[in-house]
Amino acid sequence: MDDRYPLNARRAAGAILVLGFVALMVGAIMYNARNGSLSSSVYSPNYDVWERRFIIAAVILTVVGVSLLEGILGNVGDRVLARVGSTTYLFGAVRSAIARLNQ
Repeated sequence: MDDRYPLNARRAAGAILVLGFVALMVGAIMYNARNGSLSSSVYSPNYDVWERRFIIAAVILTVVGVSLLEGILGNVGDRVLARVGSTTYLFGAVRSAIARLNQ
């Protein structure tokens, strides 16, 4: 393994990706609760704001984590697939945000 990216950088990339997953799960649970079992007395516009904040935070954290992972994989020898993967995720995140705005 290449020593230009020590274990700390790999752990940071992994931790950021895990935090992105946790933020996405919180946002998804909030979304599911809003569309199903949440009563109208508990629902508020502030609830929507927090739900969307968690989902946006998940996307941002995942973009940062995938970018760090791309740098690590690129230095180990997997330059092409690492760059394609991170670019594809970034385009997918932007396209998803644009589609959400157009609804």
